[in-house]
Amino acid sequence: MEKLDVLRSKPLLIEELRKIASYEAKEQARVDKSSFGGGYRVSWQLLDVPTEYHPVKQLVLEGFVKKVGRKSYQLIDPEETRSLLKRLDEERSTSEQTMNALLSGNNLKGLFNSIVGYDDLKGLFIRSLSASKPVHILMIGPPGTAKSLFLLALETLGATVITAGSATKAGIREVLTETPRILIIDELDKINSSKELSALLTWMESGKVHVTQHSLTQTFSGMGWVFAAANTTRGLPKELLDRFMPVHLTAYTPQQFVHVVTHYLKSTGVEPELAAYIATSVQRYSNSVREAVRVARLCESKADVDATIQIIRKYQPRAGTGQG
Repeated sequence: MEKLDVLRSKPLLIEELRKIASYEAKEQARVDKSSFGGGYRVSWQLLDVPTEYHPVKQLVLEGFVKKVGRKSYQLIDPEETRSLLKRLDEERSTSEQTMNALLSGNNLKGLFNSIVGYDDLKGLFIRSLSASKPVHILMIGPPGTAKSLFLLALETLGATVITAGSATKAGIREVLTETPRILIIDELDKINSSKELSALLTWMESGKVHVTQHSLTQTFSGMGWVFAAANTTRGLPKELLDRFMPVHLTAYTPQQFVHVVTHYLKSTGVEPELAAYIATSVQRYSNSVREAVRVARLCESKADVDATIQIIRKYQPRAGTGQG
């Protein structure tokens, strides 16, 4: 993995590297002006920066830092480090500019055109996205509602997406260190970690997330909007629910599901007759909009649909078998 990719995937290391680079540059400038001069290269210890052993050890393993004494370290390539940090800052600035452009003017008017009905709810989402300060929205309802369609539309804005039921090992706090402008959380009701929920609550309220590792606490700041979906609010802390504007949705009837999914698939470029066939076929065994989207991505004909769904049904657990 290239160094830039390492830092993109580990934002906690970016802040440590930034502190180290700043300390080295300041101390090197001081030494260069002193009577020592002569190309003397400064080194540092953990308390000088200050930093701690574990992140520095990781930076050593990733090739950013080297050990030059029993307790002393140096950046391997200070110029490269400054260049990498500058590039990351430029990427973040470009991303923010792109997001600001997407959320301004008339760019939001067609955002939800793929969704049938819900004109009032579409307006609510657009007003939230256009607000000067975050207004978080939580959609609540069983599978087979418009929840997935709204989330899919929001994803096109370049939002950061977490599916709580299959969240990565890094967890929500790690995602929040990147302070996303728009955060989508699907299956919010499946988050069962009090630490993760606490971090989310703090960020939604203050725009800050505090991460403590090996007694070192770092604070990341950045305002963001949260759009979440849940089948139920059971088990979710009241203080978290209080941060959201709740929207309760009811399940589609079979006829509504076919109509809505057909419209959505057509909006993504699926041929109308095939879109209707996929919607009808999926409805026979699932009320998941995302399932229809997955099938559509795999199939170019009705024969493809039949073969794909046959495989899917074959490997689904059967009632009473105890398979999970």
